[in-house]
Amino acid sequence: MRFGPAPAGELEMDQPPNDYRMIVLSRRLRIPGVLQTMVDQVPEIRSALNNLVSEELGPAIALLDGAGSWAVHSHSVTVHNGLLIATFLVFRPASA
Repeated sequence: MRFGPAPAGELEMDQPPNDYRMIVLSRRLRIPGVLQTMVDQVPEIRSALNNLVSEELGPAIALLDGAGSWAVHSHSVTVHNGLLIATFLVFRPASA
C-alpha cells in the first residue's frame, strides 16, 4: 500500500481517498482486586465495552467534523490498571 501522490508517469486512482479519524473511549472497571481472575474479568470487560459502544460511540462519531457516513474500520481494546480503553478507527469517503 502506498501513501501520497503517484510517482511521475503513474496514473492516479479515480477515487478520492477516504477521510480517517481516531476515537478513544474509556470506562473505569470495578475496583481492582474485585476482579481476581480472567474468568471474573471477561464478563465485566464485555459489559463495559458494550456500554461504550451502545452509549458513547454514536455521539462521539456525531461530533466529528462535517456530516457524513462515518463507519468503524477497526478497533482495539486494552485494559490498564482497571481502565478499559477502546480505540476506534473510523472512515468515510473523502468529498470530491
